[in-house]
Amino acid sequence: MRASGVLPTGGTGGLIFDELCANVTTFADAIRQQVAVEAQPATIVRAEIGDFTLSGRIDRVRGDTLLHYRLTRLKTKDFVRIWIEHLARNLTEQKPALLFGKEGEEIAGYEFPPMENAREVLTDLLTIYWGGLRQPLRLFPRSSWTFVQKICAGKDRGRARYLAENDWKSNEYDEKSKGERDDGYIKLAFRNRDDVLDEEWEKTSLLVFGPIFSARKRR
Repeated sequence: MRASGVLPTGGTGGLIFDELCANVTTFADAIRQQVAVEAQPATIVRAEIGDFTLSGRIDRVRGDTLLHYRLTRLKTKDFVRIWIEHLARNLTEQKPALLFGKEGEEIAGYEFPPMENAREVLTDLLTIYWGGLRQPLRLFPRSSWTFVQKICAGKDRGRARYLAENDWKSNEYDEKSKGERDDGYIKLAFRNRDDVLDEEWEKTSLLVFGPIFSARKRR
C-alpha cells in the first residue's frame, strides 16, 4: 500500500501505515498455526443428491481442516460459503472446518465440527435453491441472518422479528442507514409486496441459517 501511493504523505500516512501493519500482524498471529499446516491437494466432489448432481472441487484444506480467512468483517456470505463447502466435503470424509475474520475490532474464529448429517442438510439447501430459481426467494443476508441469530441466542420470535425488521427498513433519522428492502434488486423482485417478511420468510431463514448457528462454535 505504501508503494502504491494511496496513503497520505507525511506523518498521517505513517500513522495509517502503522495501524494497518498492526492489524495485519495481529491477524497473522491468530491464523499462523493453522496456515503452517501442510496444504492438501484439492478435494474433488461428485455426489448424487435426489434429483441433483453436486460436483466441484474444494481447495484450502490444511491438514484435515478446511480453512477460510479474510482480514475484514465477517459477513453472511462468508459463513454460507464455508458451510456449503464443509457439507460437501463431509459427504465423503467427516472433517472439521475453520473460519477466521473480524467482528468489530476483534479477530473472530469459528469452528465447524464434522457433520454426520451433511447429506440431509444439503438436500434441504438444494430444495430451497431449486425453488429460488423459479421465484424470488425470501432469504436476505442481513434481515434473515439477524432473525435466526436472535432466535438461536434465545430471543422469542417476536423480538427476533423486530430486530430483523430494523435491518429490513431504512432508518428515517439516519440517511446513511439504508434498509435491506431498499436494495435495488430486492425492490424489483418484491415490488408491490408489503408482507415480504412473512411466515415463509421465517421458515426459509431458519432452514438455511439455523444449522449454521447450531453447528458453529466460537474459538
